[in-house]
Amino acid sequence: PLSCSEGFTELGYYNGTVSQTDSGAPCLKWTEFPDYVMQYPGRGLGDHSYCRNPDRESNPWCFFRQNSGAIGWAYCDCHQGAARLVGSSASGSGRVEVYLNGQWGAVCDSHWTDRDASVICRQLGLGDIGSAVQRSQFGSGSGLFHYERLGCRGDENTLSTCRSRTFVTGDCSHGNEAAVVCAPPEGQCDFHSVMATRPEYPPTTH
Repeated sequence: PLSCSEGFTELGYYNGTVSQTDSGAPCLKWTEFPDYVMQYPGRGLGDHSYCRNPDRESNPWCFFRQNSGAIGWAYCDCHQGAARLVGSSASGSGRVEVYLNGQWGAVCDSHWTDRDASVICRQLGLGDIGSAVQRSQFGSGSGLFHYERLGCRGDENTLSTCRSRTFVTGDCSHGNEAAVVCAPPEGQCDFHSVMATRPEYPPTTH
């Protein structure tokens, strides 16, 4: 598994927005455990279900409801929702893969837009402008798809805040992996080298 390295304060407390365990179980709100909130004041616990480590554990964790109905706790996957670009030799372009439930998976290209692509670029620090590329132009992945649609407005900072995202329903297959070409931030001069690698593909017909 990936090690948790982002979303921590200088004092070592996790303050990110992951809200499920590393096995995918949804976290319970901290306010359901008022004694615990009182025990750790000022540690980021409150009326939310985000993973936290108020006891300075190296990994954030949360309470969750087990299948039996009992309450348990588990470590969280703080890389949930991470993104990467693969399949390209040029920086700032490639097939989009998202990390969920311990696995990297693709995004279906059937509803893939420039707005979605721009959010991916922004999340990865590759500028604010992304161009959507379809039809697996950067190769096919493992065959695992996570999202059928992201539905981003285009101004979000991470794909996890795109409110209209929907999980895949089984209609995606090899050849339907979404990809992106990011225009680098101002001040970087590799724009033409990146754009020169953009694959040609016929326009989508409606």
